[in-house]
Amino acid sequence: MVNSAKPPAVDCVLDAKAWVGECALWHGGEQRLYWVDIPRPTVNRFDPESGTNEMCAFDQEIGCYGFREAGGLVGAFADDGFCAFKFESGTKDAPAALNFLAHPAPGNRTHRFNDGRTDPYGAFWTGTIRRKFSDADADGVIYQLRPGEAPRAMLGGVGGANGIAFDAERRRCYIADSPRNIVWAFDHDPDTGNISNQRVFVSTEDQPGLPDGACVDADGCYWSANVRGWRVIRYTPDGRVDRVIPVPVQRPTMCCFGGRELDTLYITSIGPDAPGIAVPTEPGQPQAGGIFACRPGVQGRPEPFFEG
Repeated sequence: MVNSAKPPAVDCVLDAKAWVGECALWHGGEQRLYWVDIPRPTVNRFDPESGTNEMCAFDQEIGCYGFREAGGLVGAFADDGFCAFKFESGTKDAPAALNFLAHPAPGNRTHRFNDGRTDPYGAFWTGTIRRKFSDADADGVIYQLRPGEAPRAMLGGVGGANGIAFDAERRRCYIADSPRNIVWAFDHDPDTGNISNQRVFVSTEDQPGLPDGACVDADGCYWSANVRGWRVIRYTPDGRVDRVIPVPVQRPTMCCFGGRELDTLYITSIGPDAPGIAVPTEPGQPQAGGIFACRPGVQGRPEPFFEG
């Protein structure tokens, strides 16, 4: 049974006008929300206290990123693959300098990196998606980057890599395949980093939209943004729908917990002017492309840092 509690109010905290707002991650030390606009391409840093948003620009698309223990960030870039960078180093006129780490598929121009994050043990994960995306495509790959090692292909045959999230308590990894309307669950070995025992965690065929970016809260529940579906959904660890939170935009893309108590759910979204959008933008969403927030009454977990 779905939790019948009244959904919290969802407010636009930054009318960002993003093309494709994605990869929302909270930096606890800085008390800032980081997020990307994939096609522009930028990493942004939002201060909820002041309402200011800073931007770090690049000369190539960035799909996702993670925070580094050594300082700065690690990202997955369209041309150069895995690179380290400092947020302060990039402007629109002088794009950020990238420190090359590794490339899992050099020369691949048919795919780009999409969703990703760092696991609880310090490895960085990301997946690929076709640049000319079709719901019929299923040749994306999930990669893992562990410090001091070459990137490893962890899973193939993925239509649209999204919703990568981890539950350390249950030693579980989640990966959403958006066009297939499936969120997969895997057993996750903290010593080897391997995943195994692939099974369907949830099928979203009966939900509007597609499963996109996600996070896991302090109770081990999986929060999924349903792009095209005007909602964010909370699933219990056994895959039941626990809560449905309507959002005022058609294409929410990812959610994460932030704030001093990790009790604010932040949600990124796609704007109406995003390139390559196949499904028409419905009217009545003037703040599409904005950053939204609500207080759902639960807490998240601190974001892990990449050890490299």
